[in-house]
Amino acid sequence: MCLLIALLRPGREYPLLLGANRDESYGRPGEPPQLLNKTPRIWGGRDPVAGGTWLGVSETGLVVAVTDGVKEGNRPDRRSRGLICLDALRTAPRGLECWLQDEVKRNEYNPFNLFWSDGHCAWVAHWQTDLRVESLPPGIHLLANRPRVNDTSDLKLNRCGRLLEGVEELDESCAVSRVSEVLRDHGSDGTDASCIHGDQSGTLSSTIIALHRSGITNTRYLYTNTSPCEREYDERAPMLFNS
Repeated sequence: MCLLIALLRPGREYPLLLGANRDESYGRPGEPPQLLNKTPRIWGGRDPVAGGTWLGVSETGLVVAVTDGVKEGNRPDRRSRGLICLDALRTAPRGLECWLQDEVKRNEYNPFNLFWSDGHCAWVAHWQTDLRVESLPPGIHLLANRPRVNDTSDLKLNRCGRLLEGVEELDESCAVSRVSEVLRDHGSDGTDASCIHGDQSGTLSSTIIALHRSGITNTRYLYTNTSPCEREYDERAPMLFNS
């Protein structure tokens, strides 16, 4: 069960702070952030099985992330949801909803939630049997695998919301620190954990992107290629964006 934490603060030096845990089968590890596309330049982790990504950022300042939706009725022959995330990063933010409406008609996908933001605005699209898109207001927003943002019936999101109280008022450095603490949280009894260690699957990597108001310039890209409780985040931006 993946987790997205989005702090949207338009007008601030870092208007978007996105934290994400990738939860997946231990047999499907992802590759670290890299250049995924040359025109436009897109960086993100890579799924070596299907070639897509679960989270990426483009040189235009667009950030896109995807989580799986409900599992009922899933079919392995459908197109990878990581590919729709990668394709979305090639699209202009304001035109992405129209593109997405056409895309789910052209190709079959298992249920997903797709988040995207340019730092000024943010949206989430929920796909199951139809497509529903919602615009997100400034503030903190939490998303896992259910087709609802800030779902208070989700034990994990409930705990995350409590742990993140007041984060909107923090400066960028302190906000990053708070989000990283929540991403490595093991919960009260395991049922509400952000960082998961199951028998067959768990949290395989974690990412924090702080998008600068100038776009990709000065944007931060923090990443750990394991559970965030086991290893500190590395700053990948200089290596990625200057290559």
